[in-house]
Amino acid sequence: MPLVLGGNTPVALSRAARCGDGWSASGNPTPGNALQYLDAIRAAEREQCRTTPLTTYVRVSPAALDGVERFEAAGVNQMIFWPDKLCRPARTAGPTCPTVAEALSISALDGLVASL
Repeated sequence: MPLVLGGNTPVALSRAARCGDGWSASGNPTPGNALQYLDAIRAAEREQCRTTPLTTYVRVSPAALDGVERFEAAGVNQMIFWPDKLCRPARTAGPTCPTVAEALSISALDGLVASL
């Protein structure tokens, strides 16, 4: 079972590189902050002489949807979207799951749409 450790402080990043299989950012970092954290994670991996990089997870806010490519380019392996923040049921104002899924080219949200 993989051990995913979280946190954005230097101590947390170092601990993840030393003991974990993955790292998860705290909060909803901007693509710029995520890049800084990833740089620090990669430096900590080098310090620990890791041969396998950590799998990285970042929770993305809807405000950052237009920056998804930046997260990917920064080296984020996994992006976490909270469904209640990512899309709304069709009966409310704002983007619905199908439009968000189309914008992100994500077909995995199809099952989510059916459950809303």
